[in-house]
Amino acid sequence: MRKRHAVFVAFLLAADQVLKLFSFFLPPRGAGGGFFLHTLNPGIAFSLPVGRRMLFILLATGFVFLFFFLKKELASSAPRLIPFALIFGGAVSNIIDRLRVGAVVDYLAFPILGFHFNIADAMVVAGVILIARDEMASHRSKKAEGKSSS
Repeated sequence: MRKRHAVFVAFLLAADQVLKLFSFFLPPRGAGGGFFLHTLNPGIAFSLPVGRRMLFILLATGFVFLFFFLKKELASSAPRLIPFALIFGGAVSNIIDRLRVGAVVDYLAFPILGFHFNIADAMVVAGVILIARDEMASHRSKKAEGKSSS
């Protein structure tokens, strides 16, 4: 990964942590109805409830799979480094929250849809979208090669 990409991901992680600290001075969820708020999410993705022990088991398992997948994937595909760095950076920022306050700090809201999230969540989603886009492009390319060779 180029140095500027690493700096960008580190900047997003740091900005997320600063905004999370700032959010403690914002109104709690439901107060004011604005886009900036403070709420704690003790659950996992989409606020699904999970016990503390199960959460750490899931995190540990996820990191083991991520490590082995990254080791294999990144050896053969440098462009995948950026999406995985986004996912990893977002995950690290949310893990910092869990260690620091016992839950993930959300500070952005889409009141109409009821979503509460943070930059770390957006990093994970962006990384997954980039990987999905690359996979679809790769699949289309392989399919086109198969048709042209027949």
